[in-house]
Amino acid sequence: MRFSRRAWVGLAALGLAGLGAWLALAWRRPLPASPLEAVPGSAVAVASIRLRALRAAPAWRALVGDEGDAGAREVERVCGFDPLALVDDATVFVTGEEDVGLEHVGFVARGAELQSARLLACVERVVAEDGGGVRALRIEGERALASARGSGRAAFVRSDGVAGGTEPSVAGVIRALRGDEPSAASDPVLRSLWARVGGGARELSVVARVPASWRRVLAARLAARTELAPLLRVVALGLSARVATDTTLGAVLRAESPADARALVDAGTRGRDGLLALPLVRLTPHGRALAALRLQADGADATASVDLDAAQLRAVVTWVRGALTPDAPATPSVPAPDAVLRPTPP
Repeated sequence: MRFSRRAWVGLAALGLAGLGAWLALAWRRPLPASPLEAVPGSAVAVASIRLRALRAAPAWRALVGDEGDAGAREVERVCGFDPLALVDDATVFVTGEEDVGLEHVGFVARGAELQSARLLACVERVVAEDGGGVRALRIEGERALASARGSGRAAFVRSDGVAGGTEPSVAGVIRALRGDEPSAASDPVLRSLWARVGGGARELSVVARVPASWRRVLAARLAARTELAPLLRVVALGLSARVATDTTLGAVLRAESPADARALVDAGTRGRDGLLALPLVRLTPHGRALAALRLQADGADATASVDLDAAQLRAVVTWVRGALTPDAPATPSVPAPDAVLRPTPP
């Protein structure tokens, strides 16, 4: 039986309509379980944060302090609710291997209510309070919002997500989720590191390549620190933290060769043992955390892990907050011998 031209056109139209319906339904599926599948393949660093679980952890309160909550309380005042409470987890990614700035950063947030009308109204109120506004547009055919000032964009992705950043970053997320371009899950280095540090009960997981341009910058800054030279052989890394109940921190540094990984472990061991040889360090919570640090080489990977109790966690958090504060000392303070051995005069 021969089909007329009209019959073939009709069959083609039905096929295209069916394909369009299937694509529409596929786009309404939730975001993929692996964060790597939701970000573009050009990403050199990906951080996944289980935000709801992290914010419920005591370590979060210790890290952000009252200052960190002030901004959230202000947004809650404007909106009448805390928009971060709608986010289950978030993925932040960095693309580009040269001068990395904010224009190379994007994010994907997941939450059942992230596409609700009340969140949109909240965004508009917060932006209006700041003297700006938002406008609707389409990015890669998907609903999106643009800041009236600046280059910020946000688009609704799948059935439970929001992608944000500059327009190229948001477009990259949409294309990766559609399969129009590879996602970061296609990168064998990031994928293998993610298998070691990602998911599970961890509230924070980070995987990253270390491009040659970044290593050149690091080499210039470490020129006078010969003991840190093995770090220049690191080509990729993975980090993880579990803090909701107990606290476990881990790191994987992927070196150029197994010999370089052993050199990293040897350098880390010498540095740890040198600090523990100082009595005033050994007796502090920092010292007890250092003593619990486990280092080993596994092929081209140098791994480190440590379990912290409450006192050690507070000490580490205090040090991190100090390191992140401008003009603050980057190392934990240790009392001078006179302050320990001699009482303060009345």
